[in-house]
Amino acid sequence: MASYRFDDYAKYPIHEVLGDPGAGKSLYLVYLAWTAHKSGVQVFANFHLKDIPFHYVRVYKEYYTDDKGKQHTREVNDLLTGHAEDGAAIEDGLLLYDEPQSSGMGKHQFFQKQTQDMAAFVSQIRKRDLALVMATQRENFPVFDVRQLISKFFLIYKTRMKGVVEVQHFDVQTETVVRKEKLDLRVFFKMYDSKELIGVKYS
Repeated sequence: MASYRFDDYAKYPIHEVLGDPGAGKSLYLVYLAWTAHKSGVQVFANFHLKDIPFHYVRVYKEYYTDDKGKQHTREVNDLLTGHAEDGAAIEDGLLLYDEPQSSGMGKHQFFQKQTQDMAAFVSQIRKRDLALVMATQRENFPVFDVRQLISKFFLIYKTRMKGVVEVQHFDVQTETVVRKEKLDLRVFFKMYDSKELIGVKYS
């Protein structure tokens, strides 16, 4: 990930995008995906991107019917298998994770084995040469063990123009805003489905 913008934070590669509903959090993730792709960095995401090459990472409950017509539920968690849906190894790239509280990292599911396994996965991502960026409304939505590893917040504020956002880069270690920027992200609206439900299987 030599050319990726998070190289300055390679030692602590876990970040969180925060903002109110409709502020532009998912839109900002798409912008990061585009930036990474343009830098030659492969992208992993738990939501679908359009016009940006990526590897889809699934974490959801799948419903299936056995030979006798009985319905069952099984967990599908690509992160814990180490491979995306297309078989690509989840390593050496950018992992974008929308709504972690609904996709295996929720603070209210701490005692579930999958949540503990996900926290363990996050604690080891630096060894996989991954940068993880999560997007959620509140800092305390992900499980505590994951929150303790976050090094930077991207605080998203919407402006009067839809798709134009203000971003504050907040360093957790120093508890200071280290950068502010205003971004016109309107072109990225067409690169994802804003109505996609994370963790829900469509077929």
